[in-house]
Order: sequence, then C-alpha cells, then structure tokens
Amino acid sequence: LEGQIYFAADALPVRDLLPIKFREHVAETSLLSSSAWVDIQNNQIIQVTGHVAPTDIQIQSNEQSITLKNEEFNWVMRPERNYWSVSLNEIALSVNDIATSTALAGRLYPSGQSDFVLTSPIPMAMFAPILTIINPEATPLALTGELAEVGLYWLSDKEQAGFLRFANAGWEALEHVGINNLNVDTYWHRLGSQTAIRSTIDAVDGKLFTGTHTLAEDLEYTELSADIFANIVEDTFVLAPSTLTLKSELTDLFVSAQYNTRLLLHARLEPGTVKNITALLPTKLMGKQTYRYLMRALDTENQTGQVKSATLLWDGVPTDFPFADNSGVFQAQVVIEEADFVFAPDWPMLENLSLTLNFDNADLFMYAPSATLGDVAVSDMYASIPGMNSQSVLTIEAQGSGSGFAVSQVMQQSSLAASLGKVLTENVIVSNVLSAQLNLSIPLSGSKVDARGSVTFDDNYVFIKNIDTELKNVSGSLSFDNSN
Repeated sequence: LEGQIYFAADALPVRDLLPIKFREHVAETSLLSSSAWVDIQNNQIIQVTGHVAPTDIQIQSNEQSITLKNEEFNWVMRPERNYWSVSLNEIALSVNDIATSTALAGRLYPSGQSDFVLTSPIPMAMFAPILTIINPEATPLALTGELAEVGLYWLSDKEQAGFLRFANAGWEALEHVGINNLNVDTYWHRLGSQTAIRSTIDAVDGKLFTGTHTLAEDLEYTELSADIFANIVEDTFVLAPSTLTLKSELTDLFVSAQYNTRLLLHARLEPGTVKNITALLPTKLMGKQTYRYLMRALDTENQTGQVKSATLLWDGVPTDFPFADNSGVFQAQVVIEEADFVFAPDWPMLENLSLTLNFDNADLFMYAPSATLGDVAVSDMYASIPGMNSQSVLTIEAQGSGSGFAVSQVMQQSSLAASLGKVLTENVIVSNVLSAQLNLSIPLSGSKVDARGSVTFDDNYVFIKNIDTELKNVSGSLSFDNSN
C-alpha cells in the first residue's frame, strides 16, 4: 500500500475540544480549522504532516476578555525506532497585541508515554492577560522577561513531570511587591494526588519593587539566590523549608521559611549602618506615626551609628497580623551602637547610644544601657510604644548623672527650659555631681509632651542666687512636672 490520505476539519468549535470546566470561558464563535496528510510507503506510515489555519479564540470571564490568535502553523510526525517524533514549527501566537513565534518538539511512545520541549522562548507579558481571566479579582501584574524553556513528560495518567526555565523574569503590581531580572529553574513531579516542586533562583543586578505598603524606596540588589521546595497535596499548598539570600548596598538578607496554613519565617539582616536601617523600615506595617517617629529619631543629619545585629521571626497566618488574639508571633530585633537618637522634640539629641529595638506583634520596646545627653551620662533608658497606631503614646524612662552645670544645660535646652531649666541656670546654682530621673509621655499624634521626674542631690554645694545663700553638703531631691 502506497499513497497519501487526506483529512480536513473545518470550523470546529474550540470550546468543544476543551475540558468541561474551561468551556464556559471560550466564546462560541471561536472556531478551529485544520488539515493533515498521511504518507504511506510499503504498507508503512512514513510521515504525517498537518496544517492549522489562522484561528481567533475569544476568552471571557466576567468583564475581562482576551483574544488568543494563531497566525497558522505546520506540524510533522515521523516514526523512529521506538517512538514517533513530533515537531511544531514557526508557531505564530498573539495575546491581545502581544505577539511571538515559537516551536515545539516531542516524542510519542507506543506505551502512551510522551515528552515535549518548547524550543523557542515566549515573552512573559503574554501571560498577564491570561492571569486576569484565571483570577479576575487578583491585582493585575506587569510581567517581564521570558519563558525560555518548557519541558513536559507524560509517564502515565497518574504520573507526570516537567520543568520551566525563566530568563530575566519578574513582575510588578500596583501597591504590591514586585521584582525583576530573575533567572528561575523550576522542576515538578506529580504522582497521584501529590506534586513535588523545586525552584532555584539566581539573579544579579536587579530591583525589588516594595510598593507603598512596605519600604519607602525600591531596593536594588546585586545578588539574589534561592532554593525553594514545595508540595501540593490535593490542592493544598505546602512550602517545605526553603532559603533565600539577597545582597545589596543597603543590606545583606538571609531568609529561611516554610508554610503549611501558617507561615514560619526567620530572617537575618546585615545593614551595617543605622542610616541603612532607616531605609529598611516598613512605612505602613508598623503604623504611620511609629514610622515617622523612628525616622525623626534615627535619620539624623550626621548619623554614624552601626547596626550590630538585626533579626526577624514570624510564626502565624499572614492575614491574622498583628495577632490580637495571640494566634501568632511577629518579633524583630535591631541592636545599634554609637548612634544618635532624637528621642523627643525640644530635647537635646542622645549621642553615643547603644540601643536595642524589640518589635513584638503590634508593640515596640526599646532599651539603652548607655548614652550621653550633652555632658550627662544616661543609663538604663526604657521606652515603649504599645499598639503602634496613631493613638499610641511613647513613654520613656531614663536615669542620668552629671555635674550640676551639665544637668542645668540639658534642662535649659529642653521643653523644661522655662521652668526647671531657668531655675537651675539662673536661680539655683549646683556644683558637684547630680543624678536625675526622667519620665516622658509623647503622644505620636503630636500632642503636648508630658515631662516629669526628679533631680537628686548627694553632698552638693548649692547657691541660691535670689536670696544670696550658700548651702553645703546638700542631700535631697527636686521633683518637677511640666503639667503643673
């Protein structure tokens, strides 16, 4: 038997060729026409060639609609020793106004197994309109880069495997985190109801888009690498222990994470300087007022402080933050040294500060074992911002010691200048060392600062100028409260 057999199919409804769950999204006017020729020699099929005519497929979901076009392509099947080779050449595709040309090669085995490889890249931008159809409620994504390679291995009805390779890929979404310049290799294997996934990421000289709800500025990275392991079991996604490393001028970042209904994440940052850590403060996660306070306190003109350590721990369902019901934990700690800190308006700046900031869910606690306030030595400073919202009040408690002149100069430069500052610089002159205790209440809303505390005398010399009186070996305390 020799010859050629010709088949033709005209105006086939595309929706009838798809699985039932996809048919409702394809317009009835989407039609497919194709033809095929079977070449036979010596009673053997030596080749099957086919042609697919230009096709417009309209895909709709709610108010979203896209047009998938095939400009036409040819395909060829040839028998080899123990399989059929398949090739689809010059496949010209477009989604809306985004066009590309690609090719596909594969093998079909008598056992029912098959494998296919995409041999030409596809721009990632082509998939963005399709994602809006799959999930109309999701934020639209701007996709970059290309899907460089695709492999699919069909082993049986219960077992399949494959790989995806992305080059210079990334995404950006309005008010959401995005990233670019990623090279990603993803491998997957499905057996029954379980799919195992592994992705490796290797990238250089890219940018992390932080959006309006995270960092004040986008983060440019010099290196990024990740090793990600995941499983999907009956539509449930599980992230196995995975790691990510990022290096940038602002900080080096090391992350380990896993997820199974709740996220467990540990991160270590190495920002180096306090200036860098201010650029990494989340703009809205900690509350606008807390963010503004820390920026005013730490982002000083001549800030030279160093970051000794910075760590973050998360354990909980992300949408449950700030875990008001104690269902999860968010903790972050930043330890800085030799820093400047403007702790309150109308007060001198703390210098040479050693400070630990502890974020605990929605609360912020600060502790400084040592600092200087002018020429006054400050020790054991405690501060807290419960709730970290617009109604929160920052409270500060601190101990200090210094000469009578040093203490008077601090008070003269503070919000107590008209009261205690005036007394200690004009009316009551104190020599020798004084100790002081200070309590401040600072509403983050910008309301009046309440200051109270005491100055303790211990064998001091005191001159009261108004009555021209000298006192020696004075012991006792002078209390103050600016609300009185």
